Amino acid sequence: MREIILNKTGSLKCYNLPSGLFASDFESSIKSFTPGEWAILVNKKKGERYLGFINPLVEASSPCAHAISKETSKTPLDIIEERLKNSWEKRDRISDYKDSARMVYGASDGLPGLIADSFLNGVIIQINCAGMDIYREEICSIIEELSQKKAILLDNEAYRMAEGLPSFSPEKSIQTLEIQEGDLVFSLDVDQIQKVGFYYDHRENRQKLGNYLRRLSWKPKRGLDLFSYLGAWGMTMSKAGVESVQFVDQANFTEQMHKNWKQNNLNGEMKFHHKDVFTFLKERSVEGQKFDLIVSDPPAFCKSPKGAKKALQGYLKLHRSCLKLMNDKSFLAVCSCTRYVDIDSLAQNASLAARQEGKRLTLLDIGTQGLDHPSSNFKDNTNYLKYLLFYVENL
Repeated sequence: MREIILNKTGSLKCYNLPSGLFASDFESSIKSFTPGEWAILVNKKKGERYLGFINPLVEASSPCAHAISKETSKTPLDIIEERLKNSWEKRDRISDYKDSARMVYGASDGLPGLIADSFLNGVIIQINCAGMDIYREEICSIIEELSQKKAILLDNEAYRMAEGLPSFSPEKSIQTLEIQEGDLVFSLDVDQIQKVGFYYDHRENRQKLGNYLRRLSWKPKRGLDLFSYLGAWGMTMSKAGVESVQFVDQANFTEQMHKNWKQNNLNGEMKFHHKDVFTFLKERSVEGQKFDLIVSDPPAFCKSPKGAKKALQGYLKLHRSCLKLMNDKSFLAVCSCTRYVDIDSLAQNASLAARQEGKRLTLLDIGTQGLDHPSSNFKDNTNYLKYLLFYVENL
């Protein structure tokens, strides 16, 4: 295994493993390395050595190398297998999620670029780093042994393109994913998968919303689930006593939504709208429709710090559009998975939208990602999810 010397900046970054590194963090060029090649990264001044991998094809704006471990006497596959076992044990010790959860969360589990989500009937694996992709078949086998389930690899073409990796046709050995979240169950045709299959990250926040609604002496009558996907937020509302729920998503989940609604024995009124959310909100505003509870859980509005300002403008437009449809004395839950918009900025954004729409907000609850998406602190790159529940009043 080849060695390469870290410079002062690179050496400092390696104090917290795993650490992402750039070409500028090495004393010499990395161009001679093959994509995903494992190497020994050396802090020459202190004589410290790290096992890691390098990909010279990655653009300068993203990490092109990752320092993984101080255990340089072990093989890369030994390290990967050890950490996969640790991640499975960790979920078992810190949560009660059982068969439906994120079991491997990239760098948070010491495995950059590797995601594994478990479902009742299988595991979906996504590999986005060349250093992990070298062992894709071995990783799949280890995960099958750990989970005692069929595992399939689902490549994200955009992520893999950034690493110079080929994309393979998705496996079809699992046709329908079976998911459980609390007392709700969902099924999903594999052809309709977004991300890695299900948004487990908001599990705790959905539970908090449901528990809060059950505590109320009165119940919101009309609920709206925006960017609904399989409708986990809206079905949580219904389960907690909301009489009528509407779902909106630009992807066509009409058949799947009705199937899941029936599967969960939900008796309230439901309607799914296959439509762009902003178009839907504008149309309902013109019609004068009003709701007692709206949950807005959009996809990320930017992918880099440079886009944060524009993302906040997008959130302001979205939150104002939601507030136009809200009854007096109602509830608004705003969510964000945009890493570069922090929770305070999101709260201030919602407050500004309320002032512009002649509303007053009272903050009732806050939340972050679930226990299967661990992070070390609020500044950690793996910490990205925000949830804010507001009480909305007219001024």
